[in-house]
Amino acid sequence: LGGTYTWEPQLVWGWMGGYLAVTPFIPSTPQIYLIFLSSTLWIAGFDMIYVIPDIETDQKLGLKTVMTRFGTDRGLLISTLTHALSFAAMLIFGLYIHSFWYFLMLVPILALMIIQHRIIDPKNPASVRASFFGANSAIGFLFLLGIILSYVSGSV
Repeated sequence: LGGTYTWEPQLVWGWMGGYLAVTPFIPSTPQIYLIFLSSTLWIAGFDMIYVIPDIETDQKLGLKTVMTRFGTDRGLLISTLTHALSFAAMLIFGLYIHSFWYFLMLVPILALMIIQHRIIDPKNPASVRASFFGANSAIGFLFLLGIILSYVSGSV
């Protein structure tokens, strides 16, 4: 539905995914909003990549996405910038909680974000799947693990 009316449905999906991480209440601490922002931008960034094999179909159906609006090269740059902002929000969250375990998890998260973008070949759908199922799926797990370990260790 987002692709019918706007070219940034990935941001809509990212926002919804990030919001679901903090519902059903409106939090009062900035840390929750940093988790929300990190999740939103991370989801939006990987969804921009994940749509690459469907660009032609999306164009035929008149769906609007970052990739159909800006093309693959600029779309991947936007995805990279989105992931960089996501990582920055993760880093700022870490500055709030001062947790060794959280910062330890940020190291592989950053490496996986970089790998995710380096292995993408827009002409090869298998590289998109490898990026998503290999690098991207581990990022969410590590982010959550970092938060859980911080909580268990008393940092949060």
